[in-house]
Amino acid sequence: MQREGYEPNARTFVAALVACVEMTLKHRGKQGEKVVKAKCLEIGKHLHSQAARRELDSELFVASSLIDMYSKCGSVGEAWKAFSGIKRHDVVSWTTMILGYAENGDGKRALELFELMQARGCSPNTQTYLAALLACTTIVSSTEKRSDAEMKLLKFECLEKAMGIHSRALQTDIFVENGLLDLYAKCGNMLDARKVFDMMKCHNVVSWSALIHGYAQDEHESQLAFGMFASMKNSGGCLPDAQVYVAVLVACSNAAGFDTGKTLHAEICKQGHESNEFVGNSLVDFYGRNGRVDKAEQVFDSMPNKDLVSWSSLLAGFSRLGDATRVFQLFSEMREAGVQANAVTFQSVLSACSHAGLVEKGKKCFKSMDLEYGVKPGIEHYQCMIDLLGRASHLEEALAMVKGMPYEANVITWTTVLGACEKWKNVEIGRAAFNSLLELDEQRGAAYALMANLYERWNVGEKQRETGRDLQS
Repeated sequence: MQREGYEPNARTFVAALVACVEMTLKHRGKQGEKVVKAKCLEIGKHLHSQAARRELDSELFVASSLIDMYSKCGSVGEAWKAFSGIKRHDVVSWTTMILGYAENGDGKRALELFELMQARGCSPNTQTYLAALLACTTIVSSTEKRSDAEMKLLKFECLEKAMGIHSRALQTDIFVENGLLDLYAKCGNMLDARKVFDMMKCHNVVSWSALIHGYAQDEHESQLAFGMFASMKNSGGCLPDAQVYVAVLVACSNAAGFDTGKTLHAEICKQGHESNEFVGNSLVDFYGRNGRVDKAEQVFDSMPNKDLVSWSSLLAGFSRLGDATRVFQLFSEMREAGVQANAVTFQSVLSACSHAGLVEKGKKCFKSMDLEYGVKPGIEHYQCMIDLLGRASHLEEALAMVKGMPYEANVITWTTVLGACEKWKNVEIGRAAFNSLLELDEQRGAAYALMANLYERWNVGEKQRETGRDLQS
């Protein structure tokens, strides 16, 4: 266009920036996503500089498109600069910036902007409410390195925020209703999720999927997920899609519904969803959790595209069976395929080492996490190592790891140590673990049972040793 002498205007730049966004969205979640994002960001920056030379970058539509482009390319800092350059913000620019923070994992900042927007006299629209709900969901989903108490507080705060949004967005908009439904479900508030669902004038596949997934996450309510799945099919309103099948497979895993899962697998094949990578990953996970690693591997081998989740799910299946040889074979194949291991992968590998008693291999793997792969060990990885050392009677080393890890030891940590002490009749370390456990939870019945068994086994051992000494003398 420019080579032929035509000068781009504001609409031209908006169209070009939208093309960059569409390209990133097309490759989202697929192999090569980072490369595409980087290329689109480069093109987007070039477009930005051209628009700035023509003094078009501060025009609302161009600026909003720049914010969206930078956000979708993962450069939220540049998006904020573009937002700050606007003289007067409208609902579109506010919403685009709020969504940018939410999509890039900064839900807290997104909600701050949501409040600031209203304080400055700009009323939210449907898209703004959706962006705010996504921000709440982002916060709830960010479980990494958070304690149970922190997560409960976060969920409570997000629920409070969602209820405020709910009271202000009393519209019969299915997208907002689905956003509320999804957030309530992710916060574990299935009562309000069901209320939203029942009050909706109509449901689409997203509504059904969100509710089924919410029930599926809780093993005590998994049966309700099956009931909703049956209701969905009987309603005749819409057919289950890949996400619905994923949700029901999660319910099968939590409710030990192996026969239901097998029937569901047949239905998935009949409906042509078996090639969907999310469905494939869920099937691998389902069969792995039920000890049918042969079926899990069949599904894995048939998948046209295998991502990190696919490999990690299969690894986890063999790890649960304690098949360390196969776990390390898969780990090696995964590296050869160019798939980078993450925290979940290493948890499976360390767990396999623990069950197989591979102390030195486990230590080497643990050290390599940060040094070779750039994966910071979480408390779950330290607990795998403590379990590995405890099972192998390296109790002093296990206790040293508890005291040296950069996390506060929790009930699981000390119960693992106490269980190992009970096995190896180590009263001294066992008593220390028992006392630490009571400081965290005085009502912990399992702690008293383990300590009683430890004393009983220790006393029996002492009597046997005394009998041996008497016979020798």
